Amino acid sequence: LIVAHSDFSSDEPGTATVYSWAQRSWRTQQTLSENIGASAVHCFSLRNTLDQEEHFLAVGNDPKPGISDPQLYVPIYRFDSADKIFVHDHTISSNNIFSSSGLYVSSLTFFQTENTNVTAAGARVRSWLVVANKRDDTGNTTVPTFVFEWDIEGSRNLLGDGTDVLGTGFRWSFNLETIAVSDVEFFESGVHRLLLLANSQGTDTPNTEYWKGTVDVFEFNNGAPTLRQAIPSLGVSDIEIFEVSGEGTFVAVANRQLRAPAVQSGQDGSVYDQISKIYKWSPVDGLFVEYQNLTNFTTVLGDGTSVDGLRGVTGFKAFTSEGETYLAVAQSVCESKGLEDDVSQTLCDADNLPKSSVLQWNRLEKRFDDLLSITDTANLDARGEIVPDSELTVHQFSFRIRAGMARRWFYLFVEEIQFLMVCSLTQGLVVYEWDFEHVVGLDGVSSVLAYHRDPSQQEQLFAASTSDAALVSMKRAPQSTCPTAHANVDCLVYIGAVSEEPLRASRLKESFALNRPAGLAGVKFLSASDGIINVNSGLLRDEMRCSSIPPVDPEGNAGVLLAPECQDIEIQTTFLSGTFGLFAIEPFINGEGTLVFEPDPRLHGRAEYSVTMQDSGSNAGGNIREASSKRFAIEIVPVNQRPVFTIADDIAVIEGTGAQENIFATDIRPGETNDEFGQMLTFTFEYDNEHLFVRPPTVHLDDVNGIGTIFYEVPSGAEGEAHFSFTLVDDGPMISARGDQNQSHAQSLSIIIGKRDRPPFFLILKPNVEVMANSGKHSVNDFIGNISVGQFFEQGQDYTFTLTAVRVVSGLELEQSLFQRFEIQQNGTLVFEVTDGPIGIFSLNVTMVDTGEAGYNSRSSSFVFTVFPRLPVFQLVANQQPVELLELDTTTDYSFPGLFALPSGGMQFEFSLRNITNLNLFVGLPTIARETGSLGFTIPMHQAGRANLTVDLRYLDSLCMTAFDEQMCSLTTHTTLTIRVVNVNSAPQFQLPEFVSSLESAGTQEIPRFVYNIVGGATADEAWQSVEFSLSYTSSIPDFFSIPPVIDRLSSLTYRSATGAHGVATVSVVATDNGGLRIGENATSTPKIFVIKVYPLPRVGVVIPRVGPASGGNLVTVRGQYFGSKYSRGYVSDLYEGINVYIGSSRCSSEQYVSDTEIHCVMPSGLGKSTVSVNISDGHLTRSGYLDAGYTHTLFYMGGTLAGATTGFIGLGPAATPADLSQPTTASLQLADVSISKTVRAILPSVSGNVYVGGDFEGVDSDGANNVFAWDGSAVNGMGNGVDGAVYTLATFREVLIVGGAFTHAQQARYYAESLSTGGLASWDGQTWSLVGGVAVDGVVTALAVDNGVLYVGGRLRGIGSLAVQGVAMFDGSSWTPLGSGVTAGGVNAIATSGDDVFVGGDFTRAGDVRCSRLARFNGTQWFAVGDINGEVRSIAAADGRVFIGGDFTQINGRDMLHIAVLRSGQWVPLAAGVNGRVYALGFVGDCLYLGGSFTALGKGDTAEPALYAARYCEGLTGGTRVDRLEGLSSFTGIGPVRSVSAARFD
Repeated sequence: LIVAHSDFSSDEPGTATVYSWAQRSWRTQQTLSENIGASAVHCFSLRNTLDQEEHFLAVGNDPKPGISDPQLYVPIYRFDSADKIFVHDHTISSNNIFSSSGLYVSSLTFFQTENTNVTAAGARVRSWLVVANKRDDTGNTTVPTFVFEWDIEGSRNLLGDGTDVLGTGFRWSFNLETIAVSDVEFFESGVHRLLLLANSQGTDTPNTEYWKGTVDVFEFNNGAPTLRQAIPSLGVSDIEIFEVSGEGTFVAVANRQLRAPAVQSGQDGSVYDQISKIYKWSPVDGLFVEYQNLTNFTTVLGDGTSVDGLRGVTGFKAFTSEGETYLAVAQSVCESKGLEDDVSQTLCDADNLPKSSVLQWNRLEKRFDDLLSITDTANLDARGEIVPDSELTVHQFSFRIRAGMARRWFYLFVEEIQFLMVCSLTQGLVVYEWDFEHVVGLDGVSSVLAYHRDPSQQEQLFAASTSDAALVSMKRAPQSTCPTAHANVDCLVYIGAVSEEPLRASRLKESFALNRPAGLAGVKFLSASDGIINVNSGLLRDEMRCSSIPPVDPEGNAGVLLAPECQDIEIQTTFLSGTFGLFAIEPFINGEGTLVFEPDPRLHGRAEYSVTMQDSGSNAGGNIREASSKRFAIEIVPVNQRPVFTIADDIAVIEGTGAQENIFATDIRPGETNDEFGQMLTFTFEYDNEHLFVRPPTVHLDDVNGIGTIFYEVPSGAEGEAHFSFTLVDDGPMISARGDQNQSHAQSLSIIIGKRDRPPFFLILKPNVEVMANSGKHSVNDFIGNISVGQFFEQGQDYTFTLTAVRVVSGLELEQSLFQRFEIQQNGTLVFEVTDGPIGIFSLNVTMVDTGEAGYNSRSSSFVFTVFPRLPVFQLVANQQPVELLELDTTTDYSFPGLFALPSGGMQFEFSLRNITNLNLFVGLPTIARETGSLGFTIPMHQAGRANLTVDLRYLDSLCMTAFDEQMCSLTTHTTLTIRVVNVNSAPQFQLPEFVSSLESAGTQEIPRFVYNIVGGATADEAWQSVEFSLSYTSSIPDFFSIPPVIDRLSSLTYRSATGAHGVATVSVVATDNGGLRIGENATSTPKIFVIKVYPLPRVGVVIPRVGPASGGNLVTVRGQYFGSKYSRGYVSDLYEGINVYIGSSRCSSEQYVSDTEIHCVMPSGLGKSTVSVNISDGHLTRSGYLDAGYTHTLFYMGGTLAGATTGFIGLGPAATPADLSQPTTASLQLADVSISKTVRAILPSVSGNVYVGGDFEGVDSDGANNVFAWDGSAVNGMGNGVDGAVYTLATFREVLIVGGAFTHAQQARYYAESLSTGGLASWDGQTWSLVGGVAVDGVVTALAVDNGVLYVGGRLRGIGSLAVQGVAMFDGSSWTPLGSGVTAGGVNAIATSGDDVFVGGDFTRAGDVRCSRLARFNGTQWFAVGDINGEVRSIAAADGRVFIGGDFTQINGRDMLHIAVLRSGQWVPLAAGVNGRVYALGFVGDCLYLGGSFTALGKGDTAEPALYAARYCEGLTGGTRVDRLEGLSSFTGIGPVRSVSAARFD
């Protein structure tokens, strides 16, 4: 940020200061202290020679007499990126362009324009700096505005840091007449480039009394602008060009004051009440049209009073923020400089200074207005739409800023911060942040409370909002203090908000949250007491949960149920990880939030679940229906479970029965689940009435069958009951805190011993009964024996047998009765039928009951009952038999899932393979999946045959396995499977080259035996087959072939590329045999690819130069295409060889490859037009390209005017090539193919290959060429922008072209738009015009000659630099010298040297102090007359001691010599018969003298021979006698007077 600051109310110096933004603050970076009157700054960028961007700073200064240096006008600084400072680059001074010693710079602007006449070396853009001046140091306001252009030529090095700086800086270009300019702006629209200058005063207003100025709009066209429009203004102080999106381009004009304030008024502020205006650019009219008068506004003064309009507008700044366009208006009264002594300081008091304003573009009214209360962007964020038109101007307010004597506004956006800065003459640079505090917390207001604790205080208003979860505080303000007046309406002033979460009110401010209050999102109502605001909260109405009963119609319509304004909640619990199936009832959370689950008592482990909750509310507008998921885990810890058993019924025995054995416990297990098997179990017991037993009872535990047996012996005479308590104990872990239990619950039974009745007795004779499941009815004879009802006295009792208990010993728990029928007959026969389904090993308890006394009439016994499963028997059958496959040309893997049909229902399968035959048919061994029977194998390529294999299947009944071992529950079956691979015809095979090449337009190409190693198929049995080929191709070149590629039966390739086509074609070849196409067979090969590359012939486009001397030896450039590249030669090389260039039949020497499009070589000798050919050889490929009449060897050039026209021409000689170059060439001339608007007066070939041409033309080949150009035989190249007058003569001096003529300025290249004041002589170095010897010539130059390092210049000269010259002078490379005292009474037309003499011809009559007649000789010290010539001498040529002259004369020394003569041995003699018209030009070509002029014949009278404007003179000996021959040149039709002759040589 660069700030220019000066104290305009005093003579104290000011300066320019550079600030940088760092760590979110502005810091002083640099002070440019040499600027002690800084008044304007401007930054700009340029690209340097490395195409890198360079940054610059221009500082405009206001001179302060006695303090500041008037030379310090506009210094230019360059930014040093390494040191982060600006370094001085150069200074623009006003001394050389304005007479005043000091100017007040009011404004700077920089812009760039396209260079519309760019040359190959020129820049694409032109860069300009406009310096506007308001007055000079004397107070004069009629001062110009200067326009400078950046001179890009050259480069400089600054500070020794190695950095090259582009160009030499700004150079003055032109002035614009202006008056007290306060601002300048540049604007570009379509074809218009406009420069706007604000003239704060007018030409018809004396001094500063009435400031009626204009805003001048200039059309800028890379030169002096033309005035396009003048916009009236009144003391305009600033202009601002800006765009409004979708509306166009505008300019704001700050009309500040009509005149200076009256001294006597003291507070005459009304002079500043002028109407500032906004104009809109009309692209159709090309003008700015008045658009808006800034009248409907109010200015607020420092004392709070208001005046209508915008008073004292000094500056505008338009800027865009969040899509809105604003216009900042700087306002002030009182003059800043020069009028303080004349104006009452009262006007300058702070109370009288107006506040500055900021206006906003109203998109509805399409004009600037006061600020709107809400922007479209803010409304989009809040409501999802832009501000409705009806609400746009509601609560509009005037925005005024107290900025003192504000001069300019500046807007900057950096690091997301918007800065609005004002330059104030009283407050300095004031920086504001463009950020407004927004009212927050009012989204979804649910309750409002008006409250004031003290009636004397201002009433406050509180509003609670549910959406923002905020409590907002406001106060009532009277209408007079409101921002915008509304009749009879007070307003509310926002104080602040308290919210649950911070609400952003501005970039730096947000709502505060006191201890993060909760409940504001569900506010129901507000209340207040004793200065405390009570917030009563609850769920929002539409956030409450729905009940089961919907609301009824409030209108009382019976039976009408309304949709409730409530929400249902859906809670979903999802298993994530851990042990699945851990619960009998999976965990879920009910509507009350209770977690419900039931573990599976048999399992333990850990399971993790996620919980999601979603309500039935709307998700529109960003509402959130789903709460973020949460997780919980349930872990069921394994514990040692209490062992269990089933206690038997009480046991009744008869006393004296001896030893007893009874099952007292069954279903003995270590715990409820099966994961505690393996624990050791023991019974502990206690009993009473020990006397009832002979010895203490003992118990035995059968842990295999889960049976507990008690052993005891009852003595005779015993009677009573013994009560037993049994506890089962395991040896599992016992950690009480974990809940381990290793003892069962105690269970009791009694052994009853009686006397009076004896229980019946029986024995189970067959304790193990085995049957097959589902086997029907069974009878077991003699199942029970030794049947007795008791003692002898009980023999009359009846008895029955019943099945009293069934216990599963091994197998699944019974879900149904084990038997359909179970009966034990009195004879002991067991009859039973097992129900369908159950299998396993069971313990059955049978009880015999007699009809004796209860309690002593039964006996029980148990036996083992086994039900074996009935396994299914089936035949293993393959779904595909045999498995048939086709022979393939690739090794292939096969898989056959589901090959075998298997029974369903609880079966486990195990497959295996054996007895595999013909192993050669496979790669490796076939495999079969053990569980599924999926068969897999690999067949090698080109393999056919048959194999058999045996598939075994062993299957197991899984239900059976629950009760019996594997051997009991399994069966085995097998089948034989056949695999057959059928032989098929395979694709043919062949080989071919990958690449074929030929030349463009080379005709039909045939390549024998292109395809080789051809076979009909992959196996030997296909060798008999024949093969044919089909081809297809792709190419990016349309119609690439005139004969597409084919391959015949002899395998030869034939194709022909289209004429002129070159490039690449990709060819696909497919072979087909005649082996047949049965199912699965293949007679067609896979495609093979090869590439045909057709190399292009070289193209010869142009030879530069296209014309040169017959002697050759000059370097030329051949440009065309396909000389050397990967595409054109087929390989990559830095230096392609094998290139020969021929001019006709003669080969160039020193050929040098440059690129695919360029070759350099040295020309051979020749004459006339020749074909240029480029021959390229790469091994067997040789090709050539031609350019007919591509080069012309010439002996001489002529120039002049075509007959009957004003257009000029260039002629080349001879016109035809002689058959024998050793003989004299044909005297002829041909017309060059170049169109010149007017006369050619001078021609000069150069060593560079260019032919320089001068004359008085304005255009060549429809291009602009001011009087001089360079021609290479084909192309015309401008020399800068030419010269501003005719060119008469050309010469080469010390490798620089010297141009002489009747011009005064030489124009540099169009980019520079700069003219060099030269007089009639200038030098051209190929890029730039310069002064010869560094000085300009005063006069016209018509003759040049160079001899022995000296340049001779003649014409109508008066001086060269400060040197007085009369007609002729010489330059030795360092200094100018006159030839004696020169020639007078006429001018010089021609100069030639012969030995030590200089011959000068023209129309003069005195040389030095010698009278002469149009020709004089200078010997280095004095002048001599050379003959009496009766007409003007226009040309001179000297050779071998002879001097030839041509001109208007007809006599010399009284002797007839028609227009041409020769001075030989001191005597003038005629040249043959002469010619009948003026001779303008002479030139030696070899041994012959060529002449051109306005003549039409040789000689005169009857002996005259036709010779149109051109002839030649050759000397020779015939029979020992000198023969002088003058002959006319046969020329082209339309030739006119010849003005120039030059030999085609470089010396």
